[in-house]
Amino acid sequence: MREVKMNGSVCGWVILAGLVLCGMEEPVHGSARTYELDPLVVTGTRTLHRLGETPVRTELVTLGSGDGWGSCNLADAVELLPGIRVENNCQNCGTSDILLLGLEGKYTTILMDGQPLYSGLSGVYGLEQIPSLFLDRIEVVKGAGSAVYGSGAIGGVVNLIGHTPVRTGGFVDVRVDEVKGEPSTQVSVLFDQVFDEARTAISVYGMKSQHEPVDLNKDGLSDLTKRDLEVVGLRMTKQFRRGQLRVDGNWTKEFRRGGDRFGMPDNLANISERVDTDRRSASLAWTGQLGPDTDYSVLAGYAWIDRETYYGGLFGNAPDDLLVPESSPGAGDNDQSFIDRGYRTYGEVALDQFGFTDNQLFSIEFQANHRWGEHETSFGIQYKQERIEDLIPVSPFVAEYPVRPDKSRGETTGAYIQDLWKINERLEWLLGLRADYDSVLEEVVISPRIGLRYEPNDDLMIRASFGAGYRAPQPFDEDLHIELIAGERAITRQAEDLEEEWAYSTLLSSVWSPEAFNGRLTMETSLFHTRIDGTFVNSEIRTDPLTGEAFRERYNGPDAEIGGLELNIGTQPLDNLRLDFGYVLQFARYTDPVTLFTRDDGSSIREEDFTETPRHYGVGQASLSTELLGDLTLSATYTGSMKVLNERTGILNRQTDRFLVLNFIMVREFSLNNDTDVTLTLGVRNITDDRQDDLESGVDRDPYYLYGPRTPRTYFASLQFAF
Repeated sequence: MREVKMNGSVCGWVILAGLVLCGMEEPVHGSARTYELDPLVVTGTRTLHRLGETPVRTELVTLGSGDGWGSCNLADAVELLPGIRVENNCQNCGTSDILLLGLEGKYTTILMDGQPLYSGLSGVYGLEQIPSLFLDRIEVVKGAGSAVYGSGAIGGVVNLIGHTPVRTGGFVDVRVDEVKGEPSTQVSVLFDQVFDEARTAISVYGMKSQHEPVDLNKDGLSDLTKRDLEVVGLRMTKQFRRGQLRVDGNWTKEFRRGGDRFGMPDNLANISERVDTDRRSASLAWTGQLGPDTDYSVLAGYAWIDRETYYGGLFGNAPDDLLVPESSPGAGDNDQSFIDRGYRTYGEVALDQFGFTDNQLFSIEFQANHRWGEHETSFGIQYKQERIEDLIPVSPFVAEYPVRPDKSRGETTGAYIQDLWKINERLEWLLGLRADYDSVLEEVVISPRIGLRYEPNDDLMIRASFGAGYRAPQPFDEDLHIELIAGERAITRQAEDLEEEWAYSTLLSSVWSPEAFNGRLTMETSLFHTRIDGTFVNSEIRTDPLTGEAFRERYNGPDAEIGGLELNIGTQPLDNLRLDFGYVLQFARYTDPVTLFTRDDGSSIREEDFTETPRHYGVGQASLSTELLGDLTLSATYTGSMKVLNERTGILNRQTDRFLVLNFIMVREFSLNNDTDVTLTLGVRNITDDRQDDLESGVDRDPYYLYGPRTPRTYFASLQFAF
């Protein structure tokens, strides 16, 4: 087995796609441990293949339990993959989003060991609730994947592969970060027990982290949220004569709050967005062998979220201040509508901003794979159900108290078939078809996929793929949560005639690794294009004439096109020096302009281009291994100008600043004795503190006017004891 020593990374500073070292046939992104150069991946085809041989382009972030000292969570771990952008969406609540090739996170399916255990609700805040320390790797497939994974995989699939023990041992990891004088701490523990001649393994893990709120523009309101996170989990694997059983359990509890007056109750703050999340999940996976050429798997998973929220506040008023009728000077429609519903004071309104959500997700799947001749054929059936109850209670101040919760339920039953035909050593085809019956749509949806891998010579590999996918209306996702804009609370409603989105995705890529360079140079070029019919579009904020409630409406807007070029270059000019670069040039636009904002005088802002989507962005990394200082890594993330709407002022910023974020990390390993290794990590993120300089301020701010780097300058240090 050929192995290579890879450098550590901080909070997602992973090795970029495009690097091929010492004969590696495909871009691999790594941590600071040895691993197989051409590892097995599963996400692209749902069957095991070598990374360099899979017909569907797959990108890999290798972490490894006990090795990912710099990766804090999922959002951080993928931040330096080319073609991926991770962005913060709100100054108040701190939601994060993963964008694949210009498509928002709502178009990406997140899986845990191949299972859809993350609902639309958990995806809103879940990116920072998934510690990367307890993952072995992350597999990313870009482009429409509905032919294998069902609704929602239009942008791609991010598959999290959990840690599987291989020996008895574990680690304790302690990390401290400092952001603008505010500290954060994280303590992680993992213990593996392998016995019964390695046929049985148990892994127990836990993490506790605390992040203090940070006020970047000194307006008294947080720009980075306060977060307290606790994670506890268990994984057990048991090898039998004809198969393997894996059982997982996970409990995640997070307190998240943004705004001001953190020592006071939410309803006495000027602004408070608080989310208490209690998520519990369990899954079971059985993999069996029916013969030398036939295997099968049964997967079942359940996730339950109990969430308490608060979206509101006093917005600069005193609790006893009386609401002002519309006829009074300076009064507005909001005050009058509250008075009409039975409120008397701003304090009474603030008391009614608490909410409760119960979300349950269940899935079960069977898949069989059979190899015959030069073919590998897979067949599977899947059932998925999601239920959600959302209650925003209305107090006795209001005549219609109590209020029944909003209830939604969706079921999807799907069947898929796929055939991989290896025509010869240099050419293979992949054909796939999936049929889903969606209870929301009340119809059967057919999703095809085709792929090709061709090697015209030893230096060059070409991949081409086409897939059609759909996205059904969900009970909850990133842009259906409550918003606080310009001192106003707004919800999102779905139009009664809302239909599914359809996407057609094409990807053509080439990997050139000239034999003359002995694997020390690789260039990867990808052309991508996605067309979405009937995109989900949110209207500007409106007011319900009957209830006075502020809301947006989600409806089917015009079609959209997203496309561009992705270029990755990796080289190792010296044995201890590695250089990686990735660049994306893209466009993302609607076929017809959409209305972003309507002013009081009736005029409006209409735009064809996607907002908050830069045309240019890129990443780069230089890694040097030394005997004296250990592994040193300097990385950079470039984000080009974009268009961003400010909904408080009604102004479209058509050309934001450009950002270049520089990061540095040093990783040094020591051995205390034969049984204990110590890893010291020191570094700084965003060295020059390059960030957005026009953040919104004050209680009437638009917290979604946010487009800069995720974090300001941050110093960090961690110490890990592995045994």
